[in-house]
Amino acid sequence: MNLETIAPKQVYDILLEQKSDGRHQASVLGWSGCHASGDTEEHAIDSLRQVLIHRLKHTKVLQLEVPLDVPQQPTESIVKPENPWTKFSGIFKDDPIFDEMLDSIAQYREELDAELAAQEREDEA
Repeated sequence: MNLETIAPKQVYDILLEQKSDGRHQASVLGWSGCHASGDTEEHAIDSLRQVLIHRLKHTKVLQLEVPLDVPQQPTESIVKPENPWTKFSGIFKDDPIFDEMLDSIAQYREELDAELAAQEREDEA
């Protein structure tokens, strides 16, 4: 299999560093263990190119397909958190003035709606 027939040219981002001893190290970003060094930047890059070509000759690039319909856990094994508002459910069921309070709130809302409508009519005029 000829590498040039699969991918005639590929561009890789590399990191080029000058070490404290004056040598240069080149690494392919995102590829662990794919690096080379040299006395000059050019030598480090050329060495990295050879390392990369050797690695690609012995490597396959594949796609892995993963099905999205992964089996779910049985619903009985899933613990659902309790809704914090359920503890207040029904606390006013025996309160004799609760219905009066709801009527009072509804009446107050109607008054506010009427005031708002009157204000809007004034603003349009």
